[in-house]
Amino acid sequence: MKHVTIVAMTLLATAALAADPAKLPVNHVPERLDSVRLIQPAAEKSNHILIVNVANAIPESMWQTVVTYAVSKLQLNAWTNSVPGFAAADYVADPAKVQKTFGDKAKVAVFMVDDPQAPRYLGAPGHWYAVNVNGLKDGAKDDQTVKDRYAKMILKGMAYVSGGGSSLDSNCSLFFGSFDIDGIDGTKIQIAPTTYFPMLEVLKRIGGMEMLTPAIGD
Repeated sequence: MKHVTIVAMTLLATAALAADPAKLPVNHVPERLDSVRLIQPAAEKSNHILIVNVANAIPESMWQTVVTYAVSKLQLNAWTNSVPGFAAADYVADPAKVQKTFGDKAKVAVFMVDDPQAPRYLGAPGHWYAVNVNGLKDGAKDDQTVKDRYAKMILKGMAYVSGGGSSLDSNCSLFFGSFDIDGIDGTKIQIAPTTYFPMLEVLKRIGGMEMLTPAIGD
């Protein structure tokens, strides 16, 4: 069974890398969430990835739609929260601060911040990651572009906090050429198998199978 799983993973990864980006549909954050898997209240009660909007780094008018769509692209249990501020030094000093602040079920956290003085990415894989969205509105032709950028940055944060890295797949939000705004715009709101499967293994070790299945029901 293990051999079959490895072969299947390899085939999926190969297909993703071989795909012609021009032939894959472009996906966008929708206006409405009618056809999107919603984040259920039960997610908070199971081991989860927490995505935190710090001081409305992602505008409140966009936040719920953007984060819900981003989370829906992965089969992971996730929950969201909002806080007025974030001090990275406090989390560096105390590896358990995520759980102390947000509860034991929040196994890892992604903080979305808007800080012109901070680096774009900062964190400790397996614990927390801060993703800086400062400047993401620059040069955007419309709100759709901004929302799509935010969604891709959320996926980057979810991957980095889960031990994921850069991808060779230009369709992937973690494409190695997406470290500037033009590069971000050239990707899609998705994570390639070559990055996604290692994330699953890391998260399973951190929070068990609960983290690998979106919670449903009460």
